[in-house]
Amino acid sequence: MQVGAGAWASSHFDPELEVKILGLSQDQESEAVESVEAVPNKIGMWLDDRPYVGATNVLYEEDGAIKLKVTYKDGSGSDATMVESVDARGRKFVDQEGNDFGEYYLLDASGGLSVYDNDGLILRMKKKS
Repeated sequence: MQVGAGAWASSHFDPELEVKILGLSQDQESEAVESVEAVPNKIGMWLDDRPYVGATNVLYEEDGAIKLKVTYKDGSGSDATMVESVDARGRKFVDQEGNDFGEYYLLDASGGLSVYDNDGLILRMKKKS
């Protein structure tokens, strides 16, 4: 693995073995999923398990609007109202507030959620439900 290329964990002998988990541990992943399982009217839930991020992403419907709830492993997070449009690849969701980089979420026919920007694919998230 190349240093800085997004490893889930690292280990070093300095002089004893030191293991550092950069991504979500199994317990943290379970806690993150449990914390958002009660969200009503879920379209789906996905896990962003990149090192140092560790977040659940839940798309859900509320009062006729599509919302995206992001909850990080430290308990912080955000709720955003999304604008949906149709894309040849699936359902496209853009933050109603907009953004400077053209970021959007794409829900494909198989239920996968990916994030794109003006330069292309940023990440594919792991589906949890």
